[in-house]
Amino acid sequence: IYNFSSGSVSIGNKAMFSRNIASRKLYGHNDTIGGAIYNFGGMMTIGSSAAFVQNSAASAGGAIYHHAGMMTIGDNADFYGNTVVSKGGAICTNSGYTVIGNNAVFAGNSAAKGGAIYHSGGYLELHDCRFVTESDTIYNFGGKIVLNGHAITAADITIKDNLGWDEDGELVNNGILDFNISVRQPRLLAMLNDWTKVSGDGSYAVTVSADQTAGEYKLIGNAADFDKTITVRRSDGLALGTLSLNQTLKSGSLSLTLTRNEATNTISLTVESNPLAVKGDLTG
Repeated sequence: IYNFSSGSVSIGNKAMFSRNIASRKLYGHNDTIGGAIYNFGGMMTIGSSAAFVQNSAASAGGAIYHHAGMMTIGDNADFYGNTVVSKGGAICTNSGYTVIGNNAVFAGNSAAKGGAIYHSGGYLELHDCRFVTESDTIYNFGGKIVLNGHAITAADITIKDNLGWDEDGELVNNGILDFNISVRQPRLLAMLNDWTKVSGDGSYAVTVSADQTAGEYKLIGNAADFDKTITVRRSDGLALGTLSLNQTLKSGSLSLTLTRNEATNTISLTVESNPLAVKGDLTG
């Protein structure tokens, strides 16, 4: 679907977009973007329970490319296995206004930047969303992303300023930002790169597995002034307790400690094996 300028498109519920490809330029148009949908300056509404499966593009927006205009995606949208070489494996937005409804799921999407979403300028609002695998990353380049409800991510979130447009990247957390490390291994880079670009009155959580691999899980970078309490949950939904900086929470065979590296200003959760620990025993 190609919607241009003043056009208006409304797509009903349970729409399926599967294995669409934007691979080459035709007739002078940039047809290498938006594998299933390319919305250029128009208004587009997509109903609930839409599915975007294994769509691809050569340049940007494996499933959807949205430039200017307004796009609304209804509740329960699924984005599975969409790919692009460069930006936005599932969705690439370039200015404009985008709202994604409740319970969107991004799983197995991939791109060089923004495996799930690449957002460049403009406004993006997400409600109760899940980013299931490590490849389902979010890359915000000079835009504003607003999180409402419970956002659960196993993937990295990168926020950058777009100096060419003189726009600052921003993440506004008005709900719960939940770092799901239950499917991850310890890594050198923080899951959220820059705490100074985060605002809002939302809360923060970490999801772990009962047999979480021991090691240091870097959560948030550039966090010299981080002072939040983090709720710790198990991947089966069991609430384990809360952690502030320099506290340790013991649960089953795990010992979980929240710290800040004063040299790098990185917030980390360190997981250790502690077979004799008692669930809910908080120290620090």
